[in-house]
Amino acid sequence: MPAPVCDLNDMDSNNDARIRLIVVDDNDVGRSQSVARLRKHPQLEVVGDAGDCREAAQLTRSTHPDIVLVEIRRVDKRGVDVVAELSSLDLGNRPAIVAYLEILHRGEWPDARAAGADDVVLKEMPAEGVARELRRIVQRVRRDAPIRYLGN
Repeated sequence: MPAPVCDLNDMDSNNDARIRLIVVDDNDVGRSQSVARLRKHPQLEVVGDAGDCREAAQLTRSTHPDIVLVEIRRVDKRGVDVVAELSSLDLGNRPAIVAYLEILHRGEWPDARAAGADDVVLKEMPAEGVARELRRIVQRVRRDAPIRYLGN
């Protein structure tokens, strides 16, 4: 397994550490727009994108991202199922799983959280804000990882 680019110790002292991420969205156009927008930020490294759960799980295992952004409002109505599948992967260092939405509707966050999402980020947030939020989420998830695993 390659060493993570976004190490928690580096993140505490160095805000220039790149955050490796995967974008999961079943809408090809929406996914490409998200990937293009995120790639423009120097602190974000998109290491892959996927349209379905199987592809997302395979990419997560092979690229070891820090974060997986999941559009939970999918055409197939299975976004929460994607979150649940990814959060159940048996990985040594599970990435943060983030619901990535244009608008948060009532009930979506509790459902995503119950399925295993660590947080939510809105797509329309400026790129600098997205990078700052993702960094905060990775730090929190890694800090709390021992607690999460003891609870299982």
